[in-house]
Amino acid sequence: RLKLLSHKVYSIVGWNGCGKSTLLRRIAAQKIPGFPLHIRPLYLEQEVLSSNSCSSLSGDDFDAEVDRSTALELVLNRGAEFDANAVQLRKKRIEVLENELEDLDLENSEDDQLRMEIICDEISTLEDADSEDAAASSSDCAGMDSKEDRARKALEFFHLTESQIDTIPLSCLSGGQRKCAVLAVALYCTPDLLLLDEPTNHLDIQGLFQLRKLLQIYKEERSHATVVMVSHDIDLVNDVTTDIIHFQPLSLTLSYHAGNYTHFLASREQRFVSDSRTHASLEKQRGDLRNTIENLRKQSAGKFGDKKKLKQMESRKKKLERHGVEKDEHGHRFNAQNHGGIRKGSINMLDASSRNKLSRTQLSKMAGTAIQPEPHKEIQFKFRDVKCKWNEPLIRAMDVGHGYDIPSIATAIDNELGQKEQNINNIEEIVIPITKKNGYLFDCIDLCIPEHSITCILGSNGCGKSTLLRILAGDTLPLEGKIHLAWQVQICYFSQHVADDLIWQYSSNNKSSVSKVQTPLALLKQEYPQKSEHDLRSEMTAFGLNPKQQTKSNIKFLSGGERCRLCLANMMLRDPQVLILDEPTNHLDVESVEALIYGLQHWNGTVILVSHDANLIRSVCDSSNATSAVCGDAAAKESTACCYVLMENEGKLRRLEGGIDSYLKSF
Repeated sequence: RLKLLSHKVYSIVGWNGCGKSTLLRRIAAQKIPGFPLHIRPLYLEQEVLSSNSCSSLSGDDFDAEVDRSTALELVLNRGAEFDANAVQLRKKRIEVLENELEDLDLENSEDDQLRMEIICDEISTLEDADSEDAAASSSDCAGMDSKEDRARKALEFFHLTESQIDTIPLSCLSGGQRKCAVLAVALYCTPDLLLLDEPTNHLDIQGLFQLRKLLQIYKEERSHATVVMVSHDIDLVNDVTTDIIHFQPLSLTLSYHAGNYTHFLASREQRFVSDSRTHASLEKQRGDLRNTIENLRKQSAGKFGDKKKLKQMESRKKKLERHGVEKDEHGHRFNAQNHGGIRKGSINMLDASSRNKLSRTQLSKMAGTAIQPEPHKEIQFKFRDVKCKWNEPLIRAMDVGHGYDIPSIATAIDNELGQKEQNINNIEEIVIPITKKNGYLFDCIDLCIPEHSITCILGSNGCGKSTLLRILAGDTLPLEGKIHLAWQVQICYFSQHVADDLIWQYSSNNKSSVSKVQTPLALLKQEYPQKSEHDLRSEMTAFGLNPKQQTKSNIKFLSGGERCRLCLANMMLRDPQVLILDEPTNHLDVESVEALIYGLQHWNGTVILVSHDANLIRSVCDSSNATSAVCGDAAAKESTACCYVLMENEGKLRRLEGGIDSYLKSF
C-alpha cells in the first residue's frame, strides 16, 4: 500500500533491482490503483540525456533531440508537457466529480447534500486553476515574467552559464551539467508530487548544494507538495529526508519509518532482534508440541495402546497447525475476526497444495520463515587480488594538457606576441595570473600514481575530470605532454555512462550483430570465448549477480545497479592492476555503496576515482580511514591515499591535504 502525505520528503531504499525506479514510473503514469486524479506528478529520470543511452527515448528520435536541444529548450519543452498533462488531469477529475454529482440523492439524503457542496467547491477550484493557467499564458504573451525568463532563472539557479543555457547543445555538455538542466525542470514547474530518481548522479559538490536548496524550497515555500526520491547519497538522505520507505523485495511490501536513514537503520536493527527472538520462541513452542504428539503416538500404538490418546494426538496436530505469533507488530493480541482466523507464522498460512507436498517438519520450517528477519541479499563486490608487482609508479602524467576548442596556432602566436608587447610597455603593472591556455580544459598536469594507491580527483562539472581519466586510461591522446605506463600494466576504465551504454549496445532494438547477446552470461561468453562458463559465473557471483540474473534476465531489463555490477565483473575478467572509476556509485543502492567501499578498501590493486559521494571518498581516500587496506602498513597506506582537485579556472591539478571534508568547507 502506498501512503504519501503532503509537506513530506520521502526516500525509498531497497536493493538494486527490487523495483524502486519502476514504482516511481508507475506513480508518474498514475497506474497505481486508487491514485488521485487531481495530483500532478513530475518524474525526473536517472539518465535522461546521456548521448549514448536510450533511457527516455529510443532510436533516431532520441539522438535528434540530444543533438539539437539546448538546456533552455529542454526546460521549456518539459514545462509545456507538464502543463498539458495537468490540464488533462483536471478535465478528467472534473468529469469524475460531475458523474458523482449526478448520482447523488439530493432530496432524501442530508449526507449527499453535504457531499454536493464539497464536490462543487472542488470543481470550482479546478476551474479556477484552468483560468489561472490561461491568465499566465496571456501574461507570457505580454512579456510579463515570461516562461522563458522563469526557465532561465531556474537554469541559473544551478549555475549554468549563458552559453550553456542558450547555445551549447545538451549532447556537448558534461553529465553533471545535463543533470542540472533536468533538475531545473523541478524548479520551473510546480508539481504536487515531485519524483526524483537518483538526483545526485553526475552532480558535483556545487550541484549537490543547489539540489539541497531545491528540496528546501519544496519543504518551506511549496508546502502543499510532496517529494519522493531514490538516492544512494547517505549524507543527502540524512539531511533532507523526513520519512523512509523501505521496499522489501521478498514480501513485495512497503514499510514506512519516520526520520532519516540513520533512524531507519536503528529501528531495523531493533526489529531484527525482536523478530529473531519471536522466531526462536515459536520454534521452541513448536518443538514441545511435536514432542507431545510423538509421546501420544507411542502411547496409542500397539494392541494395548490407549485409544483416547489418538484423539488427543489429532487435537495437538491441529493446534500445531494453528500455532503462530500471538501479537502483531503493533503489540495487539491476535484476533481471529480481524486476521481471518490465521496467525502469522502458522502452518495454515500455506495453501493446501503446498501443505500436501511437504512433511510436518518441512511445513514448520517454511511457516517459520514468515516471521524470520529478511535475509540480506548478496551485495558483495569481491575484487580478485593483484599478483604482479612493479615496485615503481604505474602511471605518470607529465605536463599533460587537453581541450576541445583550441584556437589556431597562428592566432595563439599572435595573441602571445601581443601580450608580451603589452607587458613590455607596462612593465610596472605586470600581473602573472595562474590560468590555463586558451581553449584548454587543463594544462601542465603532472601526476604520479603509485602502486597499491587510491587516488581521488574532485572538481566541478565540466572541468575535465572524465577527459583526464580517459587520457590516463589510454582511451584519449593528450594534445600536450605524455603518459608513461609501467611495462605490461593492465588498466580498466569504468565510464560514468557505462551502465546506460550497455543497453544501447546490446538491446534487441539495435540492428547490429551483437543484438543477439541478451543475457549477462551470453555477453561474457562472447567477450571471453577462451574462459570456461564456471569462471564467468564465478566472477558475476563475486559481484552480486545471482544465477537467475546471469542466465535468464535480459540485459535491457536489468536495473542500473545490476548493469554496473555486470560491467565491473566484465572488467575484472581482464585481471587489471589499475581500476579507473568514473562515478561508480551512480546507479548503486545505499547498501551496495557500502559493499563497494569494503571491496575497494580490501583490494590490493590501484584505484583512480572520480566521485562526488562524500561518504565514499571519506571512507576510501581520507587518511583516517585508509588503514583498513590489505597492502602495506598504516603509515604506508596513508601516504598512498590522497585527493586532488582539478581547478576549473586555473586548469591545474592541486593536492588536497585535508581530505573531502576540507573541500566541502570551502563551499
